[in-house]
Amino acid sequence: MLDQILREPAQTVTLCVLAHCDDETIVCGGLLARLAEAGGRVFVQVLCGASSERRREFAQACGHLGVEYEALDYVDATLSEAQFPELVGVASETIRREKPDLIVTHDPEFDYNPDHRLLGRCVAHGAQKAGMHREGHRSGLIVSGEVHVPIPYPDYLVDVTAQMGKVMAAMQCHVSQLTEPHKRDFYNRLIETRGRWRGTQAGCESALAFRRLPLPVIGNLYGRPQAI
Repeated sequence: MLDQILREPAQTVTLCVLAHCDDETIVCGGLLARLAEAGGRVFVQVLCGASSERRREFAQACGHLGVEYEALDYVDATLSEAQFPELVGVASETIRREKPDLIVTHDPEFDYNPDHRLLGRCVAHGAQKAGMHREGHRSGLIVSGEVHVPIPYPDYLVDVTAQMGKVMAAMQCHVSQLTEPHKRDFYNRLIETRGRWRGTQAGCESALAFRRLPLPVIGNLYGRPQAI
């Protein structure tokens, strides 16, 4: 299904829901830039935008990627299980508003960051609550990307060779994340090295890996059976 979207990107709406300012670049920047270049509408929402410095960096990075964006007011590293219903509601409201054909988010299993894992689950439940499986969505596809921890069995490898210049320019906007001693040059090297590794698997210079996320089954979704 992602291959179909990439073949006809001008007709698609992509919604990217992520935890932190810089995740848009690290997790899926190449995919977002590729879709935007081809004329698709791409909207990125990050939840943890309380820091005015990081919010400015996020806006600049999105400019390089060519995407629309908004940052909410949650604080980094404060998302918790207690907020699960609230975060599902946020995701559901955004999905209903944007009516995406494709949602990109964090992986709820294969990610080192608890904010990421929690939000990946919330987005899947929010899509279910919003009726993405039945109403006004061309594909109803949700995919998750990777950061430090590789997705062991990706469903999609996306060639982003032509977009790497934009991705690296976007990463340079996140100055606050590049100047801390333990992070200096880390993310630049991560993006480049991971891209080459996935590109080797995909038969191109640079690629990103994604896993398809199923919608959670809540209650009876199947209707009344027909008599035969």
